[in-house]
Amino acid sequence: MSRLLTHKGRLACGVAMLLTVSLCSCIAEHESVPETGGDREAAFILNVPGMNVPLTRALDPAKEQEVTEIDVVIFNAVDRTLAEYHRVAAIDLTPATGGDGWQCKIHNIETSTNITAAVIANASLEVSEALAAVTQNGTYLGADKAGFLDALEVAVGTKWNTTGTGYWKIPMYGEARIAGSIYSGTLHEVNLTRMLAKVDIVNTVAPVGIPVAGNFKLTAVHVVNYNTRGRIAPTWDTQGDIQLGATIPNLPSYTGKCVWMDGNELTYTTSSSTAPIENEIYLFEAAAMSENTTTPNGLRLVFEGEFTSVDGTEHYYYPVDFTAPYDTQTGKAYYIPVLRNNRYLFTINEASGRGYDSLGEAAMALGVMSNLRTRVLVVDESGIRNIVWNGGYFLGLADNEVILGESLAGSTVNVKCTTNYADGWMVDRIEYQGMQTNWLKVDKSSSSSDMHSDLELTPLVVNGSGTERTAIVYIKAGRLTNKLIVTQQASEGLFVGRFGGQLKPDANGVWQYEKMLYVQNSNEGSLVRWKTTNTLTVNVASDWDGRQNTWSMTSSSDLRDEHPVAKLCYYKNYMPTSMSDLNWFLPSQKQLMAVWISRNGLNIVAYPIDHKVYWSSTEYDITHPWGVNMFSGGTSTDMDKRSTSPVVRCVMEY
Repeated sequence: MSRLLTHKGRLACGVAMLLTVSLCSCIAEHESVPETGGDREAAFILNVPGMNVPLTRALDPAKEQEVTEIDVVIFNAVDRTLAEYHRVAAIDLTPATGGDGWQCKIHNIETSTNITAAVIANASLEVSEALAAVTQNGTYLGADKAGFLDALEVAVGTKWNTTGTGYWKIPMYGEARIAGSIYSGTLHEVNLTRMLAKVDIVNTVAPVGIPVAGNFKLTAVHVVNYNTRGRIAPTWDTQGDIQLGATIPNLPSYTGKCVWMDGNELTYTTSSSTAPIENEIYLFEAAAMSENTTTPNGLRLVFEGEFTSVDGTEHYYYPVDFTAPYDTQTGKAYYIPVLRNNRYLFTINEASGRGYDSLGEAAMALGVMSNLRTRVLVVDESGIRNIVWNGGYFLGLADNEVILGESLAGSTVNVKCTTNYADGWMVDRIEYQGMQTNWLKVDKSSSSSDMHSDLELTPLVVNGSGTERTAIVYIKAGRLTNKLIVTQQASEGLFVGRFGGQLKPDANGVWQYEKMLYVQNSNEGSLVRWKTTNTLTVNVASDWDGRQNTWSMTSSSDLRDEHPVAKLCYYKNYMPTSMSDLNWFLPSQKQLMAVWISRNGLNIVAYPIDHKVYWSSTEYDITHPWGVNMFSGGTSTDMDKRSTSPVVRCVMEY
């Protein structure tokens, strides 16, 4: 049955039609039941907007962040058709570790490779209705994804219920694109987006004692010209791909708009003029009001209250619109749309004169100027989960912690950062934790504006210390400060020294090797042959370029099979298709000698090096390669290529 009829008071207003969708028997044939287990299990981590917001913002997690229902609809990623539907059992929906989001499990997914998993929270009834809407010939399987998303709607004809235990959980939507198998063991991450916008009001000119001139006591907020229907999913393109981050409202063909007439407004009252109205006003998306309208029928707020002047205190109504900041050059304040997952914080800054005598006059007033001056702070929580603000400005980061891989030296990782502060944000400082310093480069992306840009994190060197390391990056916007914890995992590569690349003079004429060299902290193998036959291998004679030697022995499957020792290092990389893809390789003779020279500086207690001969990648003659004795440092060509006695350690260089 439609949710329109299941919640008391959720009725369409005006001439809106009440649509009741009954699930026919053809749906029952394929309808998912709550899952209770199975041999194959896939896990998702669900990131809820606002989950990491600091305590400066008083959120009630039972309202905005609670998830009690999860439905997962699987689509084929190639033709974007509906493949199957799963409802997550209550036992398989749990708070994530540390309370940061939620985690859910799905069992026995049949279409498990090259899929898009659409995760819908708090909307099981609406999902069932959407499945019914796209059913043809007795099944919803094979239905077009865009058609399903178009049918995925919620309708509410009155205020969103925020009272006590009867609070209506906010529907959310997210996706995970899974190219490989869903059973790969990966915890698939889904960023959920709330379908509603939130409106909060703060009054800074409220009387704290006996009212004086310039005071305004807020008694009620009225919402007029509001929509009663909305889509659960954000906008999508013609292919059905979801657009992350709302920039335009995704309005259904019929929005159920309640054009204002006396009595159909939404009213929120307050008994204390000094207390903010928070966590109460949740609205469907709405288009921006037209600039040239003669009848203001766009979404609008009307503030009701008592204004005090030198002549006394009177009761008035003031229209308040959703507008961008006032432009002093044009003398205009532009109307803006109301978007999902955005918070609109209206602050009453000044009461300078009388308002309208009735709600109707205020609701129908033209223009955006008012004797009640307000400022609206808009916070887009799409992808922004770590937010601080001071009532006027905000500074948000996509997360509060980033974990970098151990071998990402020179590779940039981007973190979304945004503020409404006029001068934008800046990197204030980096605090390194522990003895290791200056290993992280932090920049602002040059491809975005100062207010909305990425924070670029670049580890400068591989973490070859054997233990992870941490730095705290402090970001500033005006007087606001936010911080990001950056952790780089420990590599299995131990830092040898500047022995990578070729030995040659630098720009100042100083002879040195070009790159930093790292060696594995444990043996990759032992009793492995250098080559299966006593034959020459082309282009493996370099005594300094182990990467080139290794690629010459592994660039084809036949070569890899001939060179078992180089093959070990080849497969430490992820599907290398060129020499530049070889992060790990078999060291050359001189690179292996450098490991012996630096052995006392390595943590050989925790990561011991055997007192044995190690293979290098440098060929000596048709029968013998070079080896290095890690006890004496002596080089050797005594071992036959087909011998299985030396041990192996791979290296990498940056």
